[in-house]
Amino acid sequence: MRVSSLLAAAMATFVAVAEDWLLVSRPVCNETVIGGFTHPGIFHSCEDLTRAQTKVWNKEEPWYTAFGRMFNESLVGLRVNGVNAYNIRGPLPKLPYGQDAWSSNFTVDAQYGYLNALAFFLTGHPFHRERALHTVRRWMTELNVLEEYIRGGNGLRYLTAACEILRSITTSWWLEDDTKLYHDFAARIRKNWDKSNGMARPDLFFNQGAYGNGGAFAMAIFLGDLELYQQIMEQVTVGRNPDPTIDYAIGMQIINETGFQGQIKEMGRDQAHPAGMLNIVSLMAYSAEIQGDLEGQIDYVDLFTFDNSRFLSGLEYYSKFNLGHEVPFKTIRVGYDSEEYWNQSARTNDRGIIYRDLHHPTDIGSLNSPTAAYYRYRELVGSEKMPYFKKFVEAQTLGFDSLLYMRKGNYEDLNFIWDNGYGASYLDVISGPGANRRFSEPGETEEGTYGNSTFRDVAVVKANTTISYPAFFAVPDKPFLRLEARSSEGTDIRVFGQMNQDIANYHVAASEKFRTVYINTTLEAGSPNQFLYLYTSKNVEIARFNMTGAADTNTTRLDL
Repeated sequence: MRVSSLLAAAMATFVAVAEDWLLVSRPVCNETVIGGFTHPGIFHSCEDLTRAQTKVWNKEEPWYTAFGRMFNESLVGLRVNGVNAYNIRGPLPKLPYGQDAWSSNFTVDAQYGYLNALAFFLTGHPFHRERALHTVRRWMTELNVLEEYIRGGNGLRYLTAACEILRSITTSWWLEDDTKLYHDFAARIRKNWDKSNGMARPDLFFNQGAYGNGGAFAMAIFLGDLELYQQIMEQVTVGRNPDPTIDYAIGMQIINETGFQGQIKEMGRDQAHPAGMLNIVSLMAYSAEIQGDLEGQIDYVDLFTFDNSRFLSGLEYYSKFNLGHEVPFKTIRVGYDSEEYWNQSARTNDRGIIYRDLHHPTDIGSLNSPTAAYYRYRELVGSEKMPYFKKFVEAQTLGFDSLLYMRKGNYEDLNFIWDNGYGASYLDVISGPGANRRFSEPGETEEGTYGNSTFRDVAVVKANTTISYPAFFAVPDKPFLRLEARSSEGTDIRVFGQMNQDIANYHVAASEKFRTVYINTTLEAGSPNQFLYLYTSKNVEIARFNMTGAADTNTTRLDL
């Protein structure tokens, strides 16, 4: 097709897109206090959520880039599988202890449900709401037995956090029946909880306790259960394990002795297990800060400053070792009745792991990075008093914690590693009969599986009347939209950016071959990240919809 034909086609009349897709309204957070408990109050307050939403809509960095990464995770995990159905891994009726292959389904689904609940509040886009509601409702309906302390506790934390966010948004379609469903779900899985069973038990082994108690803590907040809340607060601070040598509590797990200040006992095992404890306790600390003294019902304990900020000493020690520095390490005995001793933390093979890039088969790694507490401690003590922790946060690069916990001014002292590559890591389909997507095969499209060396292209998407929402990173030179498409019927494609800005129109003629077109986005070199929508009027197959630089355009350009 000649350039003149493309230009003429671009000026054709297009089917109007429904107004509610173009002018997405921002959800509003409704804070409530019930029985002394503040909602939302698991991980985030209304103030936290609204601040993040405002930063994203204003395209302020680094919130904007952090959101792009979170957004990638939220949709990749819950792909479309039919109309209003998604490929969740569950639900299952029970998660028996020791069955990690079973309980991982709950963890991953719950994490994606949480990410979509959060993304719905940040953007207002209905497909996030649908994914989140679909996931939490299915699991709450089916799950009856929750014995797995690690994955089960992690799943319970994130599922409950998702419910807490949805319950606080008027436009989330959360119903009173959903609140009742959660209460019924909680009653079922708590029916056997006692001192030797359940998420709240005090005698779990190290990070088992953190994961299990972390789930119970989130549940206590959602339910407004004062007794359970107080129990977990006691267990996370001073500990109540009959064998204190294996207690995860701040006052037990983190050594407070001259010469070994901050040593985390479980670091003698590996680095991932103590990282889980650090992450979970950080989130518990934020939640406890939101709840305060429960309107005078308890004496508030600040986990960030508890016992002369012992938790911070653990973060600093952990960071120093995982940045490659040598640290003094005290040999510890693991269990009163055990002859096992942990002595050299340097023997571990996961030292210095980058959590943002970690995709454990049963976790989203970036959700378990022990970096979230940095922003609170910067307010409390200043970054100069935690030099290794600061460097560790920078080494992790921008992540979800950047989006969720930054207060004004809390990132200026950080030198994050920014992603200056270009391309999208996915293309997601929102609606349409038979809508689906898959990766391209080598040689299937004009330029192969990789359009550039930075990101693999997500290739073929089939849909009818579709809106897609990929996230793009900044490009090093003048960015163009690369669209390679095929349609047996011919179709109109309309591209929107930055929530509602009309960027480009393009007509794909009826053809059996893919056609690559480079559309001038009118953006300048070094433009900030772009979040784009795609609307199609008829059936279309789309391959490699992403951003490229002007220097990489090697076929016909369409300048609109």
